[in-house]
Amino acid sequence: MGPPRLIRFPNGTSFALDAAIDLFVESLSDPIRPSHCLRASRHDLLKTSLTFLTAPRSQDEVHALQSAMETCSCPKDNPLSNGLHKYCPSIKHRPGRRSAGKHRCGQVTPNEFYSTFGAETAVKMLWQWAYMYQLQPSFLLFSSVIVMAGTTLSVMIFIMPSFAPQLIEIINKDVDSLEKIGSLADRDFTVLQQAETIALITTTEMIAKGEGRRVNTYWQNHKEALLQALSRVVSITTGAPFHEELLKRVCIIHDALSVPHDPAKYHPLILEGSRALREEHKKENDFWRAYRAIRQATVSDRCYSPGCLETFTSMGRKFQFCSGCVRVPYCSRQCQRQAWKTGQAPHRIICQMVKSFSDWIELQYKFKIEDYLEPDVVERMCREKGVEENDAYAIDRYFDVLDKLLIIKNPYDSRVGEGH
Repeated sequence: MGPPRLIRFPNGTSFALDAAIDLFVESLSDPIRPSHCLRASRHDLLKTSLTFLTAPRSQDEVHALQSAMETCSCPKDNPLSNGLHKYCPSIKHRPGRRSAGKHRCGQVTPNEFYSTFGAETAVKMLWQWAYMYQLQPSFLLFSSVIVMAGTTLSVMIFIMPSFAPQLIEIINKDVDSLEKIGSLADRDFTVLQQAETIALITTTEMIAKGEGRRVNTYWQNHKEALLQALSRVVSITTGAPFHEELLKRVCIIHDALSVPHDPAKYHPLILEGSRALREEHKKENDFWRAYRAIRQATVSDRCYSPGCLETFTSMGRKFQFCSGCVRVPYCSRQCQRQAWKTGQAPHRIICQMVKSFSDWIELQYKFKIEDYLEPDVVERMCREKGVEENDAYAIDRYFDVLDKLLIIKNPYDSRVGEGH
């Protein structure tokens, strides 16, 4: 048993993650009459919250839950609850960012999540709650669980045909309502910010984690409608303090999904930003693409043996890297041995090349999602070290083939995009 996972606050104090969960989940067990939002208890977060979702809840109950999560009368002498109150506002609108940087959030406990309901059912329940009530707690819980569980649950989103149309519907309906309010100061953008966050998580952030094929397959028939809805968001939020940051993210989504540059459909500022990104792509080279492929494998939370469905979350632990290249993760020695010599992309043909390339450019092991070296920087480093361009090309092509195999051999991926 490893050391307990800790939550750390800026003042230097730290508490076991279990203690933080104990304080939080009591509000879910009694959403009507909470004495305050963070009472100590011994309930499991996911078990309690999912139980809350299995029975029909009234609008009053959901509003009471929202109030309980956002306001309280916690004792002022409780350092943990005080720390959580200072910490929570920073994650309220951007839950996806919590997985970046040095302090990564811990994985969801798998036994409670899967044995009771199953991953697919649980994700459907979480999304149904968010779609039905469209309140901050439901959006926040959905986003946070998806981010914490990584690729274990991302594929479950992509086998829900209703998810994309319903997310687009939420955005359009909220914009319709906000357009009736003349004053910018009187407009409540909470729902739009949460919906945009979910759009970002299920597109660009998943692509950054190596899920590009799943993302593009799922969004293929919905991407234009999504960007038209987000164009309306860009328009309605003009003048809001978060507008510039939101615009940047929407431009990235437009570019990542390869949406056409149609001025009749999309906001001109989105097209301008997307074109700028497209120009940046022209600088990409084989060295940089090899760097990107190795980087994605390094930060991946899934087993890289084709046919294996295990992830950090499903097994409740991180995986060991290949003992040779120290870059490709496997859940077990058996999977590593199988990946080494079998299939269309045996790891033995690329292992030493990946290790040498990583050593030459001094590739690290921990990354922020948005931190990528520029193509010209990678190329310069490689040429200074004498890296052959053919080797870089071979690395990129190898991981491209392997990525296809990981999807082809995953039974869930045969259902990605179903219902289109």
